[in-house]
Amino acid sequence: MPTFPKTEKLCKRDFIQTLFQQANSFSCYPLKLLYVPIQAMPVPYQLLVSVPKRHFKRAVDRNCLKRRLRESYRLQKHLLPKNLPKGYALALIYIGKEKISYAKISHCAQWLFTQFANAMRKIIVFASGSGSNAERIATYFQEKRTAQVSLILSNNPQAGVLARAKRLAIPTVVFDRQAFYHSSVVLDLLKAQQPDLIVLAGFLWKVPEALTEAYPNQIVNIHPSLLPKYGGKGMYGAHVHTAVIEHAETESGISIHYVNEHYDEGNIIFQAKTDVLPTDTPDTLAEKIHLLEYEHFPKIIEQLINQTTS
Repeated sequence: MPTFPKTEKLCKRDFIQTLFQQANSFSCYPLKLLYVPIQAMPVPYQLLVSVPKRHFKRAVDRNCLKRRLRESYRLQKHLLPKNLPKGYALALIYIGKEKISYAKISHCAQWLFTQFANAMRKIIVFASGSGSNAERIATYFQEKRTAQVSLILSNNPQAGVLARAKRLAIPTVVFDRQAFYHSSVVLDLLKAQQPDLIVLAGFLWKVPEALTEAYPNQIVNIHPSLLPKYGGKGMYGAHVHTAVIEHAETESGISIHYVNEHYDEGNIIFQAKTDVLPTDTPDTLAEKIHLLEYEHFPKIIEQLINQTTS
């Protein structure tokens, strides 16, 4: 990400010189597209276009180009701002030396806009139930704008997560056992989406080996206990909390782990604990666990996303 003084605006000349030095950008010669802090922008545009006059035969060509590029940006506005960190704008600058045609530079700009729009890191979520964790993850990244939940898949056509996804304008796909275990339908869908990370958020089916082999260390799950305790088939939700209470445990928590071919046996990425009081019930313990999930799961996902793209 480009670095600029945070407390002052740069004059346009200094601003452009600073942009030329940034390596983290999208390039299509003779243009470079990158994002910069709005507070450093010398002009109040969401998209700054800088193409020197000397590279056009007529000033009118330059003015027309700027209008066309800004209009193109507005047409794709529903995509591009999702890829911008909060407080940032776009700068499109000319890095060539020769004169160039209106058509050539416009074509390069369109290509850059498309690349930028497609550069968002993608998270695909599998969920079977109400979807509170899925919603928390989606809203976290809608605010951060460093990644997006691009698709939610569910094995339950009545799952509450589907209504949450609709409210958040996230596409959904519902599948059955045949599609999941006895065909390549789900795997083909994932390959087409090219996710950076696959997240299980209250998903109750065992993930088939075809998926774990295709996405090693790219599928993560959250479990409502301190694994390896109270994991395995049938241990989910209230079943876990009841077992913890019945065994008089003094602490419980969450485990975020990679998914392999066995229930809850993948390498643990992160754990967080909470005390279990003598007065706790499965319901009160569940509330404590949910708070840990909402606090930590999105942050750990963000860390994993950053690792995969660094």
